[in-house]
Amino acid sequence: MVHPFENILSGCESNESETSKPSRRRVLGLAVGGVVAAATGRVRGQIATTMAIGEEGGRGRPKLPVATTKAVGEEGGIGGKVILPGQLSNNIAALSRNFRVALRAGDVETAADNLQKIEVAAEAAKPKNRYKTLVANFRKQLSAGLTGKLKRADKDLGDKKLVPAIKAYRAVSRVQGFKQADDAKSKLVETEKLDGHADALAEVKAQELYDTAAKAKKCDKLTIYKQVARDHGKTATGKKAAKRAKDLEVHLARDEAAAAKLFARAKKAKGSTKTRMLRTIVARYPDTESGKSAALMLPKNPVRIKPPNAGGGPIATTLAFGEEG
Repeated sequence: MVHPFENILSGCESNESETSKPSRRRVLGLAVGGVVAAATGRVRGQIATTMAIGEEGGRGRPKLPVATTKAVGEEGGIGGKVILPGQLSNNIAALSRNFRVALRAGDVETAADNLQKIEVAAEAAKPKNRYKTLVANFRKQLSAGLTGKLKRADKDLGDKKLVPAIKAYRAVSRVQGFKQADDAKSKLVETEKLDGHADALAEVKAQELYDTAAKAKKCDKLTIYKQVARDHGKTATGKKAAKRAKDLEVHLARDEAAAAKLFARAKKAKGSTKTRMLRTIVARYPDTESGKSAALMLPKNPVRIKPPNAGGGPIATTLAFGEEG
């Protein structure tokens, strides 16, 4: 006599399908995938989540950290503290970029000016020591840049190149709060005793004034060039400035004629055509009288920001890149 339950358990055990439990190959595949995903996350700086090892409920790839301390000029970027959205203000981020650009170009005075503004902004930030590491590292970088500039100036002085040496010493001497400034001032006193110092100093002053034209508008450039030519006409830079001033005057006169012609047409236009023409004049000839007049005639329409729709998903803003505001 066969027991009624005799074949039930044996049947379930013997007829169990391959899909009812994971195979050894599938288990090994999941394990290898988890290891690869974890390694990739470490290399790319990804945040570890269950999605990285193929578990359910995950859509897309894990998000990358917005920024790290290395990205804002701090040491120890590998494994450093993650800067979350809103932790780096727009002002300090822009000043930090300007600082690094100026320092790479050897413009220690501009770098020092940006560092001073960063320190003021960091002092007002909350918590108070929020940017302490950032400021400390920027000061180290500027100090190293000042030291390197002094070494190059010493080499130029040894090679009897007074102009670049004096120019570098003067630049370093104007950076307050660093010991290299005092060293540069001492070097300037030494150069006063050398032959040709007066001519070299005049050339340096001409170059320093001439360099300010690089960031000025065309109309302001003309004023600067004329001043260099007037105050330092006997120097090489003074003569170059006189030529640049003459060429720029011709260029500005040509721009003014073209802008005036287009402005006359714009005043007769109507509606959107008139606005488009005025914007073109402002964009092409901002330093001309017609360009300034066109800017005054442009409509002053306030920019309206629509509120986000409920349930409409996130709106792309600068907050996505870790900036405040």
